[in-house]
Amino acid sequence: MHVAWLCQVTYSRDRDGNSVWGVQAMILPTKYAPESESLLLAGAVVLEKLDRPQTVTELWEATRGEWITTFGHFVLALEMLFVIGVVSFCDGLLEKHQVPSGPPPSAADQEGM
Repeated sequence: MHVAWLCQVTYSRDRDGNSVWGVQAMILPTKYAPESESLLLAGAVVLEKLDRPQTVTELWEATRGEWITTFGHFVLALEMLFVIGVVSFCDGLLEKHQVPSGPPPSAADQEGM
């Protein structure tokens, strides 16, 4: 698996000798990382299985298999979902949030509220 480079830190110096740090995170599949190792696909699998509040262990047991093969990949997918606000963890349970679909409300729509 190519999961080892999900987060890659780079260091170099610019022309003036200043330190330049960079971080690359693999969320989408690329030429070198197949979709089966992307966090986007793993997150979709997690969301599909999170049909009710579950413990981390219950969700891990439900999701591991063809697309999510390591606990580390599972945790990275959960972290991504938490950061974008579609999953929460409260009282020992993971829960999926419903995200509204469609375009965000315009400023005019919000003024009328």
